[in-house]
Amino acid sequence: MFAGPPGTGKTTIARVVAKIYCGLGLLKRENIREVHRADLIGQHIGETEAKTNAIIDSALDGVLFLDEAYALVATGAKNDFGLVAIDTLLARMENDRDRLVVIIAGYRADLDKFLDTNEGLRSRFTRNIDFPSYTSHELVEIAHKMAEQRDSVFEQSALHDLEALFAKLAAESTPDTNGISRRSLDIAGNGRFVRNIVERSEEEREFRLDHSEHAGSGEFSDEELMTITADDVGRSVEPLLRGLGLSVRA
Repeated sequence: MFAGPPGTGKTTIARVVAKIYCGLGLLKRENIREVHRADLIGQHIGETEAKTNAIIDSALDGVLFLDEAYALVATGAKNDFGLVAIDTLLARMENDRDRLVVIIAGYRADLDKFLDTNEGLRSRFTRNIDFPSYTSHELVEIAHKMAEQRDSVFEQSALHDLEALFAKLAAESTPDTNGISRRSLDIAGNGRFVRNIVERSEEEREFRLDHSEHAGSGEFSDEELMTITADDVGRSVEPLLRGLGLSVRA
């Protein structure tokens, strides 16, 4: 069980686990099949069991990664097809235990509630790894590294603005789509949010350079071509936050 908010590396580490297990000979393939509720649930009686079995068949000899596993029982209804998916999964985990590794992921509190919905779940998911939210400083370091890998560099004032933004989002709470209060930075997606900022800031940089007075001559230094300014960051962050339904208090 990988417990933690979005963007903290759960899927990335699941891929690493698949490669390690394959290298050790515990699995025949390093494949990982990533699924959500919609991939398992059908609309009619019998359809959920068939879809779940098909997904599991495709994951055999590798890793099945079920993100936000608690969504299977989100409705709380006794006739929810998610319960059928759970029963099917538990049966296959027992019958194919030598050919299948299953990782469930999501928020810790929600996963704990999920494990309590079926007495067979907790006994099968006994190994837990926590993925804590990143600090604002860690996210700035991630932004710096991501930019570096893409041959970009943030000017110092841009990094300062990013750290201030991350600190504010970390201190504030926002209801998620289910009305549950979450840390705003977790809703933004932690590392995923940083990646989106880097990519969008690069787009803003290109737009800025294309509309500068030197655009026609193309006389830009390597530093100018690589540098992401505070203004680039500012223009990228606003639409990203708006798309996530988030805002930052002044």
